[in-house]
Amino acid sequence: MNKTKLFLIVLFAIPFIMTAKGQDLDAVFKKYSKSGDVETVSINKMMLSLAGMFAEKEDKNVISKIDGIKVITLNSAEKTVGKDLMNDIKKVVDKGNYESLVEVRDKGERVNIYYSQKEKGKADLLIVTSESDELNVVWITGKLTKEELEEYRKLSTGN
Repeated sequence: MNKTKLFLIVLFAIPFIMTAKGQDLDAVFKKYSKSGDVETVSINKMMLSLAGMFAEKEDKNVISKIDGIKVITLNSAEKTVGKDLMNDIKKVVDKGNYESLVEVRDKGERVNIYYSQKEKGKADLLIVTSESDELNVVWITGKLTKEELEEYRKLSTGN
């Protein structure tokens, strides 16, 4: 294959490679955490363990199963970035076998909670909240099952 053909193949493949890379939450969080337009928070297992020392018994059980939490917050001034972020999140949800657990729409506010079971008991919980002036994406990784999440919800709400 000559260099011109190879160059053309690589040139046309780049958009597909970039799209495939953007289909994973880690890539999305890395992409937007580099932007000066968003606020990001990342909490690792060690910090969660420290928080668990001060938690109630039921909370300690849940906290011990969480490997990490990442948050992206975007204010209303960056509408274009928000649309791009939502498009990237939608791609991840569509391609990542995420199940919609909760969808709430109320007077301009939206809340979506997605769950995806991964290999070796790992799971992703993705919480997306948006309203007119703010967009938040919370990604929780760990060994949480849907049943445990439901049980924890019952304990925390008393229902």
